[in-house]
Amino acid sequence: MKNIGFGIFHEFRKRPKKLLKMKLTVVLLLAGLLQVSAISYSQVTRLSLNISGKQVAQVLREIEEKSEFRFFYQREQVDVERRVDIHVVDETIEVILAQLFPGDQITHKIYADKLILIAPAEVITENPQLVIQPNRITGTVTDESGAPLIGVTVSVKGTSHGTITNAEGKYSLSDIPDGATLVFSFVGMESREVPVDNQTTINTSLVRSLIDIDEVVVVGYGVQKKVNLTGSVSVVDFNEIMESRPITNASQALGGTTSGVWVTQSSGLPGGDGAQLRIRGWGTLNNSNPLILIDGIEGSFGQLNPNDIENISVLKDAASAAIYGSKAANGVVLITTKTGKTNDKMEVSLSVYNGIQSLGRRYDMITDGAEFMRLTNQGHINNGRPAFYHEELIEEWENATDKYKYPNTDWFKETFTNAPIQEYDLSIRGGTQKTASFISFNYLSQDGMLPNNRADRYGIRANTDMNVNSWFKLSSKINYTRKVAEQPYQDRVFGEMDRIFHYVSVATPTTAPYTRDGKLGTEQAFRSNGQMYTRNRTPLVEAANGLYSAETDYLAVNVSAKIEFAESLTWNTTLASTGASVLSDNYNSTVYNYTDAGDAYSIFQIMGAPLEMKRSQVSTLSNNLFSTLNFNYKFGENHHVAAIAGTQFDDRKIRNVSARKTDPSIEGLTQVDAGTDGETGSGNMNRIRMASFFGRLNYSFVDKYLFEANLRADASSRFREGNRWGIFPGFSAGWRLDKENFIQQLGVFSILKLRASWGQLGNQNLSGYWPYLSIIGQS
Repeated sequence: MKNIGFGIFHEFRKRPKKLLKMKLTVVLLLAGLLQVSAISYSQVTRLSLNISGKQVAQVLREIEEKSEFRFFYQREQVDVERRVDIHVVDETIEVILAQLFPGDQITHKIYADKLILIAPAEVITENPQLVIQPNRITGTVTDESGAPLIGVTVSVKGTSHGTITNAEGKYSLSDIPDGATLVFSFVGMESREVPVDNQTTINTSLVRSLIDIDEVVVVGYGVQKKVNLTGSVSVVDFNEIMESRPITNASQALGGTTSGVWVTQSSGLPGGDGAQLRIRGWGTLNNSNPLILIDGIEGSFGQLNPNDIENISVLKDAASAAIYGSKAANGVVLITTKTGKTNDKMEVSLSVYNGIQSLGRRYDMITDGAEFMRLTNQGHINNGRPAFYHEELIEEWENATDKYKYPNTDWFKETFTNAPIQEYDLSIRGGTQKTASFISFNYLSQDGMLPNNRADRYGIRANTDMNVNSWFKLSSKINYTRKVAEQPYQDRVFGEMDRIFHYVSVATPTTAPYTRDGKLGTEQAFRSNGQMYTRNRTPLVEAANGLYSAETDYLAVNVSAKIEFAESLTWNTTLASTGASVLSDNYNSTVYNYTDAGDAYSIFQIMGAPLEMKRSQVSTLSNNLFSTLNFNYKFGENHHVAAIAGTQFDDRKIRNVSARKTDPSIEGLTQVDAGTDGETGSGNMNRIRMASFFGRLNYSFVDKYLFEANLRADASSRFREGNRWGIFPGFSAGWRLDKENFIQQLGVFSILKLRASWGQLGNQNLSGYWPYLSIIGQS
C-alpha cells in the first residue's frame, strides 16, 4: 500500500469517539492473525536508516521501499508531517517505530507479520479486535491447462481502474475500494468476475469462450445467426480492439484480426494513415479495394471516428458478397456504428489518448563523409571511369573536426523527429421508452515525424432510433468530419511527402544540414576550382519549401424507416445523402541553403521552375436509395425460411475546378490572383448512376442442413446502352455436423460445420467514367 495516509480507514473521518469504537471491526479486514511459531519477518528483518529533516510519512515510505512492511494510519490522528532525524544501523522495526513515535500517545500493532497499523494508543487499546482492510490484491491468471496468460485485463468492476498481467500471468492492483469486484477479461476467453471480500490474493483461470448460438452477424442487407452462416464471413469485435491498443484510423484495427484479410499501412501522413486492404489477395484489374459500407452506405474508413464503430463484418467469398454484385469483386466490409438502447440509462464516456510517435525502422546509411567518397570512387573505377573525389579532399575530411565545414550527416537522424499525437473522444449513449440515441464528439491532433507536417481532425456523430408505435420505427444517422492537413509544397513530379523521402535517401553525408549560424546547409565538398561536387537538394530544404494545405469536409445523412406488417414480414427503406469537399492550396517559395563560407544557393537554380500558386476543389455528392422486403417464418418444428427482396438506386456527381498562376509580383503573396504569368484553369463534372435489383433466400432444416441463394442484377452508366446489365448469382450450403448424434458422442466439438459455396461477382470500377467513349473528348 504505497499511498500512505490518504484515508485508509474510511469510517474514521470526523466521527464521534463512541461511533468509532462500534465501526472499527466492520471497516478493517483481518489480513492474518495466526501467530507464527518460528522467527517472524518483523523479528528477523533489520533495517538501516540515515535520515535527517524528513517528514514521518517520507520515512515510512522509505521503509516500505526497503522492506515488505506496509503501514496504515489516519492523518487526522497521526502527525506524519512532523520532521524527524533518525539514524539506526541493523535495527528491528520495533526499535525504529519507537524512535519515530516517542512517548505513549501513538503506538502500533502488527498484523500478518508485515501489515502495521499506526494509531493513538487508546484506539488500539479500546479495540482489541481491530483488523486491517487489504488495499492491494495480487494473483496469477492462467488458462484451462494452467499456463499463464499474458495481457489479461484485470479491472475493478464499474470503474476504469485496472491493470494487465505480465509475462508470468501475474498482476498487482492497489487502492481497491470496499465491496469491490474484480473483472478478468481476455480476447477469446470468457470474462470472469470475482468479489474481493476478505482476500489479498486472487488466483483465477479463464476458459475459452464458445460461440453464442443466438449471436447474430451483419450480412448484406440484414443479419443472420452466426452458427447458421453458409458463406465465408468474419466478424471483428471493435470494442475489444479499441481497448487493447490506440487506434486513430479504423482500418488499422483489421490487421491480424481476420483470416484472409491482408492489411498494410500505405501512408504515414498525419490524420491520413489509412491502410490498404486486400481480401483474399488482389481480385481484379484497375481497382482491388473492397467495397466498404457504413451503416449500409458506401464510404471509407477515413470518414469514420474509430470510437463510433460497434462491429465490422467482412464478406470474403463470392457467395456471401454476391448480393452486392458488380461492386463486390474484391470483397465487402460492413461497418455498423454504435446506437443507444431504449429504456437504458444515460452513459457518458470520455477517452483521452496522448502519445509520441517515433521512427521504428530506418535504412543503414553511410554517414561518414570520407567513407562515402572512397566508396563512390571505387564505384567509378569499377565502372571504368576515373575517381570522382580527389584523394587530398578525402584525407582532409578524415582528419577534420569541424562538423560544419566537414560534415558527416545522418539524414535520418536530422530529418525524422519524435512527434506528439493526441486524441479526445466524448460520447453520450442512452434511451427512453421510445427513443435511443448515441452522440459522439472527436478531436485528433497529429504531428508528422517530418518537418512542417501535421493534421487536425474534428468529428461529430448523432445516431437516433425512435419507435413511433408498435409497427413503425424511424432511424437517423448524421456524421460530420472535418480534417485540416498541412505539408510542404507538392510539385508535379513528386506527390505528398515523397519528395522529402526521396532526398532522405539520396542526400550525401558531405552535405551539412545547418550552417554554424543556424541556416540551412548545403554540399560542403568542393573541387579545386571552387565548384561543388554535387549540388544536392536536402530533405530539410524540401521540407521548408512553401505549403500545401487541404481542408476536407465530409457530411453523411442517413434516414431509415421500418414498417412491420406482421411478425414475419417487414419493409425497410433507407435514403442517404453524402457529400465531400476537398479544398487545397499549393504554393512554393524560394528557399536558400548555404555553404560554410556563406555562399547562398536556391533550389530553383537547380530546378529552373517558377514560383506558382494553385488552388483546387473537388466536390462529391452521392444520393442513395434502397428498399427491402423481409420475410422470416418457421414452418412447424423443422423448417425455417428467410427471404429478402430489394431494389437500390445510386447517383453520384463529381465536380472539380482548379486555377494556377506563376511569378507573383512580390514573393510571399500566395493567392492565385497574385500571379502575373502562366495562367491556367480547369473544371469538369462527371456523373455515375446505378440501378440494382437483388434478393436472397435462406432455408434450414432442423437447424442442421442449411442453404442460401443470392442474386443481384446491376445496371451501370459506365457501360454503353444495350450492355449495361449484369447478373450475379451466389449459392452456398452448410451441414451442422455438431447436431449429429455421432459427432455429439465424441464430446470433442462445440461447433462443427461443413460448408461449400459458389458465386459470380463483377467489377464496374473501370478506368475512366465512360471508357466506351474513349475516342471522344471534350476538346
